[in-house]
Amino acid sequence: MNREKYALSFQTDIKLELNKIRILLEKLGNPQDDLEFIHVAGTNGKGSVCAFLESMLVKSGANVGRFSSPELVKKNETIRVCGKEISDDDLKKLIDIVSEVAEEMEEMPSPFEIMCAVAFVYFKEKNCEIVILETGMGGEGDATNIVQNSKICIITHIALDHMQYLGNSVSEITKVKSGIIKRGAKVVTLNGNGDFTVIEKKCSNNGAQICCASMLESVSHKNFNEVIEYKGKKVTLSLCGINQIENASLAVKAAELLGIEEEYIISGLEDTKNPGRFEKLSKGIYFDGAHNPDGAKALRKSLDRYIPNSEKYFIMGVMADKDFDGMLEILNDGHSNFIFVTVQDNPRAMDGKHMAETAKKLGIEAMVFEDMKTAVKNTRGRPLFICGSLYSYKELF
Repeated sequence: MNREKYALSFQTDIKLELNKIRILLEKLGNPQDDLEFIHVAGTNGKGSVCAFLESMLVKSGANVGRFSSPELVKKNETIRVCGKEISDDDLKKLIDIVSEVAEEMEEMPSPFEIMCAVAFVYFKEKNCEIVILETGMGGEGDATNIVQNSKICIITHIALDHMQYLGNSVSEITKVKSGIIKRGAKVVTLNGNGDFTVIEKKCSNNGAQICCASMLESVSHKNFNEVIEYKGKKVTLSLCGINQIENASLAVKAAELLGIEEEYIISGLEDTKNPGRFEKLSKGIYFDGAHNPDGAKALRKSLDRYIPNSEKYFIMGVMADKDFDGMLEILNDGHSNFIFVTVQDNPRAMDGKHMAETAKKLGIEAMVFEDMKTAVKNTRGRPLFICGSLYSYKELF
């Protein structure tokens, strides 16, 4: 077996259960039991909340690990200590170690489970004081939910997505996401998020303390960046988009519970990096990871605020299991032009020609290009927003 290739492959047969990761980690000595976690679940905003928190903790001098998904360009991005990606040598070494153990198992763990185990081994080797742990999908049956030492559990914005795995209602999805809530943990969310009664009940049953974040106030915006007020000071959020106010609010609450000082919270908010989330790639070209209707709503809300009634172009590549029709209807504001591509080298990708046919049924004429770079080249010079899937990011580089 090509172990590195296996660990880096796409997962198409997703099973949300913990048996394989439990066996794998037992064989590795349960490195996760020697770590403490900030565990983050939700439909949208997980990556940004994790990035804000990582920035604050690094500024404060903490030895912090972060595990995230999916990668944009290479797997190294998903495992970081103090903001620095795991090296190629360390990643290869640990994939070999973990894969050798996994091959002894009756059922081979998934690529995501392999990477979870690699991350836990690495964070233990690096003596991380705290690990920011982002769920891959869902919560209760997600491989990351094998951890028990969660100081803080964060539930970000909940909406409909991955319904074939998580449930067909907000209530069902909230229940799955709330599965990360551990006994005695402090649970950070926003009042009214998802089916809030489900979160409250889970906290009550687990003896967890619910700690609702207060929404930070926007006082203005500079280009696509919101200026918020915190402790009487004006702070420019480094991540673009109006939805980042919500994500920053959750991160700030968690940081306060951790005892991070005000100066590090502020400098962290102002100096966070999270590629692929409303990121400016070059003049007039932005990339946003919006991959479901809720993400499309956030993008549309931001654009309505920053460039209302302006002509714009969207290049979209999406996965076949996503609500493409719903996203398209949200983004089509009467000033939008659409270009579709098939995300390359991904078995889950929706065909660009099929996307164009779907759009035509909705009364939308669109262009189709064979790949992302060709699409950008033929649309350069216009306000351009690339969205639909984080998997298309690497095609631009």
